[in-house]
Amino acid sequence: MAIKMRSGEELRVAEEAAEWLAVLDSANPAQRAKFARWISESPLHLREFLLMTSLESELRGLDLRRGLRREDILKAVPNNVVPLLTNVNSSVTESSAAEPGRRYRWKLATIAAAVLMALLAPFLLTDKSQEFATSIGEQRKISLDDGSIIHLNTKSHISIILTAHAREVQLLEGEALFKVEHDASRPFRVLSGANVIQAVGTQFDVDRRPSATMVSVIEGRVQVSTAAASVARMAHDSRTTDRGIAQPHTQPIAQLNAGEEARIGSNGNIQRRSTIDPTSIATWRQHRLVFHDDTLEDIAAEFNRYNSRTHIELEGEAVRGRRYTAVFDADDPGSLLDFLRRDSSLTVTTRANDLVIRSDP
Repeated sequence: MAIKMRSGEELRVAEEAAEWLAVLDSANPAQRAKFARWISESPLHLREFLLMTSLESELRGLDLRRGLRREDILKAVPNNVVPLLTNVNSSVTESSAAEPGRRYRWKLATIAAAVLMALLAPFLLTDKSQEFATSIGEQRKISLDDGSIIHLNTKSHISIILTAHAREVQLLEGEALFKVEHDASRPFRVLSGANVIQAVGTQFDVDRRPSATMVSVIEGRVQVSTAAASVARMAHDSRTTDRGIAQPHTQPIAQLNAGEEARIGSNGNIQRRSTIDPTSIATWRQHRLVFHDDTLEDIAAEFNRYNSRTHIELEGEAVRGRRYTAVFDADDPGSLLDFLRRDSSLTVTTRANDLVIRSDP
């Protein structure tokens, strides 16, 4: 097993992630919008930022204002990571004349950059990296070397990285059902956009939709965290530390048990729905689509993943945001149209191979 050296691009993105971690607390709306664009540009941006936030959490218990010994810094790195850096300075001190809050955040970013290679060790010792994708109407079963099984839904795309210390799946598009073999020494994580779902010997479904990511648990439990909520948490903690003021903040982590479902919005908000029937999860494997108070935008996107001949197009934000609860045959878009025609405020027309849905003026 060989160590994969990091490219100049990866190092550049890691440095940018550290800088964002340092400035987000005091960022203005324009800077926050710029950060949102940056983190959505590439899975690499997301990964580096999540690693930085993870390290920040590990370092939270250390008092940066009183100086840090090299041994204390390395203790903050998870103990299943092999340190690659041995030349970290023996102590870090701070000028008493410096602005406390700003110096604290920049020091944290500096330390994070210093031990980043140690934190990334599990991801660099890559045993196997593969990508799988399905076309419209196709479904696929993928068996991993560890005994875990992934059922990939139609028009979906995943990237899998298996290492000696972790199992990571990036859901780049679509939906997948995961049946995870328990291995405490190798966490199983699914990344969907800015969201991370970590499983412990469980079976769950992740659906990356246009408006949100849906997580549904059939067996066991999973832990969900979001980058957006982590930013809010870090901003709160920094304000509390720098100003001595306790302010409310968003909880970045939710734990879901069997029979529970969560909708993770693009803003990082997690909406939980309990007491769902586990047998209704992943009914897409039988080409049956079940929706619970879902937007018409998400419903149309699901149908379009199953049908290549007929494409459903929505016109107007008001139409896209309408919510419905219903069950449909995935291979029969006509069943959706018949359902929508009952709504007198909607108009359904045909344009070439497209079915266009709009609201009446």
